[in-house]
Amino acid sequence: MISDLQKASMWKRASAFLLDAILLVVLATGFFLVISLITGYDQHMNIVSEAYERIGTQYGITSEMKQKDQADMTPEELAAMNAANAAIAADAEAVHSYQMVSTLSVLIVSLGLLASFLLLEFAVPLLLGDGQTIGKKIFGIGLMHTEGVRLGHVALFIRTVLGKYAVETMPLALSLVFIIGGIGSPVFLLITAVLLIAQVILLIVSRENALLHDRMAVTVAVDLASQMIFDTHEQLLEYKKKAHAEKAASSVY
Repeated sequence: MISDLQKASMWKRASAFLLDAILLVVLATGFFLVISLITGYDQHMNIVSEAYERIGTQYGITSEMKQKDQADMTPEELAAMNAANAAIAADAEAVHSYQMVSTLSVLIVSLGLLASFLLLEFAVPLLLGDGQTIGKKIFGIGLMHTEGVRLGHVALFIRTVLGKYAVETMPLALSLVFIIGGIGSPVFLLITAVLLIAQVILLIVSRENALLHDRMAVTVAVDLASQMIFDTHEQLLEYKKKAHAEKAASSVY
């Protein structure tokens, strides 16, 4: 074991990231289902679907018509589509359920991902020690402050919640929710693309090859088989003093 920085190799970090990402998706999906049941999301979705199907049948709206731009519709099709939209807008129950579906979609994704990150990227590393997720544990990787001191609760929280969850994951997740649901602007996807490109540039050009969450928490992934991690700055300083003294004593004058 040595005190000099022994960063984990890129392939180890990538392998651990992939495994953790798979576990996160599986766990988040479970949380999505649970939160959906608790909030009654499916009931609201069924009301919306039933209203669109009923009114669509009433006004003769076909799947082909839904896929057309208004400029490509015949006058009859455009009139039928406008009448159907007006009927949907006049259905108070359907409008309320549609608004609830939109709100709950954001809530379910936000809470589900937050719970998943708190469990896999915060609670598990506290339990295993050395900032290790399940993926990092399998591949022998740990986390520490860049100066060589063991990671604390605050830094791990900043890395997980502010870095990975709030900045790196939620913009992409919300963009997908808004675009798939047709309830938002593609500007969210543009913001996400900018963040992803910035991450790639940061990873390539930075001397530390550190992503944003590591920079925010001032942390680094290291190979635990060879890296010494000190509990406090005082221990690190004492070790360096002792190593310096031993080196000076063994020098030939």
